[in-house]
Amino acid sequence: MLHTERLVVNKKLEEAVKFLAQFNQVVMHKSPHLDEIVAYYLLKVYGMLKASVRFVDADITGTEADHDRNCVLPIGCGDNCRFNEHRKGIERLKGECATTLAAKFLGINELPEVKRLIAEVLKCDTEAGCMPTQLAELVKVANRSMPGNYLGVLTWVTTALKAIIHNEQYHFTALPGEKSLVDLLKAMDAEGKYFSEDSRIREHLFRISHDSLRRSDKCITELASILQAMHRLPYKAEDISTWLETPLLQITSDQLQFWQLVDLYKKQEIIPVRAMDNRGEYELKLMVIESDDLQAPRAARFTGADIVLCRTSKGNVMISVDTRIPDLNLSNVVRMIRWMDLPKKITNEPSWLDLGVPGAHDLHCLAHWYYFKKGEQIFNGSQTHSAPPTKIPTEALVEAIKYGLHPHYVKMWCNDRRIVMNPKRLAEAMQHRKQSSEKPAGDMGLKIDLQPKNRAATNVVAVA
Repeated sequence: MLHTERLVVNKKLEEAVKFLAQFNQVVMHKSPHLDEIVAYYLLKVYGMLKASVRFVDADITGTEADHDRNCVLPIGCGDNCRFNEHRKGIERLKGECATTLAAKFLGINELPEVKRLIAEVLKCDTEAGCMPTQLAELVKVANRSMPGNYLGVLTWVTTALKAIIHNEQYHFTALPGEKSLVDLLKAMDAEGKYFSEDSRIREHLFRISHDSLRRSDKCITELASILQAMHRLPYKAEDISTWLETPLLQITSDQLQFWQLVDLYKKQEIIPVRAMDNRGEYELKLMVIESDDLQAPRAARFTGADIVLCRTSKGNVMISVDTRIPDLNLSNVVRMIRWMDLPKKITNEPSWLDLGVPGAHDLHCLAHWYYFKKGEQIFNGSQTHSAPPTKIPTEALVEAIKYGLHPHYVKMWCNDRRIVMNPKRLAEAMQHRKQSSEKPAGDMGLKIDLQPKNRAATNVVAVA
């Protein structure tokens, strides 16, 4: 880095340190994701943040100025707060996550020792395809391994972050006796106390370990690369083995449960769903399951389901799709679901277009439905964001999926509820009706009701 650039970084960092000194409490979601933890670690190490950490069940209210006055620093939560990429009215800030926002705030985003870490955290937070042995996924594993012990998870992750950043800064050479991930796994397997007798699980563990080792040179958040950095910091060999036990024991437990779920869902009913896009018409397989297990949707998809509707024992819902299916779009499904959850009497009813907005809807009565557009998932609450369960019956949710993936069926569904999808076309039809005896509105698949009898008949804006 040029000398002048280093001065600029130091000046910005100096101002950040002074600003962060006012805070005595950090607020994060329970079961925090990697981007939130790395943001906290950067603020603590580079910004000298000394605040204690508290965890919350749901998103917090109040403005950024309110939190500043209360000496509370939200990370990854809070509407439009400085370290939260999720903003009202949009799914998220493009190209940002809590980590990038914190790094830019500190002025350290171009420092060599953190640049690759920041890039990998952002990629895993914004793109599909994060490997199961990358730290972003291992954080979720650790949260399952230590349920409710969020500070324990924070400590477990920051142990790895310290080694990653130091190794990036100094590029330590290998030490005598250094063991790779596969070496450690073989040693643990020889002791015979970490793995199930199920050969599928042993094969899975060794397969992902070999894969991680192959990727370790290109990815510093890979498990194999992290262990290498921990050896070279150096951490004690027994401390490294203890650290490694956290994900391995949980992955073993997860695999046991996963295969049990697969065996169960092989017998589950499949519901056919007609879909249509620019490729034409085709049929998808929908599976409806009831489970509190976070792996249940993945296990259902493993058996061949293209779409999974999972309802928990509390009534919360998650709808997910096989992301390998091109152009599969849940925007009309989420519109239908949000429409069904609107109060019977509501002023300023949102438009049909607005009902499909990615992320959380601005209306409080719809805030419990989150549309993750990039992964085509619909959440009614999640591991990190609690939400009241929807009262919509499962049968109605199934109907929304069956109708929402085919444009002709979407029109039928809206017509039955007197929802005007396209007021511009409706206005044109009304004008034409005055000038001729033709009935274009019917040809367009729109119902015209000049005297609406309920809130569903009010005009809403068309899908583009």
